[in-house]
Amino acid sequence: MRQFCKRSRHLIALLALCLGTALAAPAPEDGARLIERSFTRAVEGLQAREQAIREDPGAAYALLESELAPHIDFELVSRLVLARHWRGANPRQRQAFVAAFRESLLRTYALLLAEHATTAVAHLEGRERLLETEPVREVRNGRMLLRTRLLTNGPAVSIDYRMRVDEDRWKVYDVIIEGISFIANRRAELASLLGRQSLDELIAQLEARNRRLAGARPKSAAR
Repeated sequence: MRQFCKRSRHLIALLALCLGTALAAPAPEDGARLIERSFTRAVEGLQAREQAIREDPGAAYALLESELAPHIDFELVSRLVLARHWRGANPRQRQAFVAAFRESLLRTYALLLAEHATTAVAHLEGRERLLETEPVREVRNGRMLLRTRLLTNGPAVSIDYRMRVDEDRWKVYDVIIEGISFIANRRAELASLLGRQSLDELIAQLEARNRRLAGARPKSAAR
């Protein structure tokens, strides 16, 4: 269970957005309701698709592509994780990085979901309430921080969402779990890589990894 908690907290946080409906009015309460509703619906969706997802990461990828991706601002995520390297990139490089990084995230979490779907459901099911949200204190320039606590069958987990309005909808661009930011972690990781190679080389590396992940099988199915 310890390994699951360590490796899969971002997975659970992102799954909270799966199966959530888009909300037309960009009020802070709408963003909170989107997250709250989606936690419950994510568990129900996992239960209904558990066997197919466990056997085939392709099924998990299709689910994430159709249900998760629309709620993530991948271009802003890419710009934030690349930081100064985004400013120095040309339009072709930016477009290629967004596409490769987006697919890398979805394929990584699809494989993780396939390997841990049963454990994820067991970790969350059976609770009357899955999530506590704090009132949003401030919305500035179309952005807000939504603070939540995930009520698992173990210790509660602090999960905060940085969100912004995009085309009259709230979209997530960072997830902060127990004080650790997804953006900050990836920015540091990519800065280290880009200190040793060019952006074009990094893009090629991501694309090659995506091709490998596309054919990967979950460890549970490989046994």
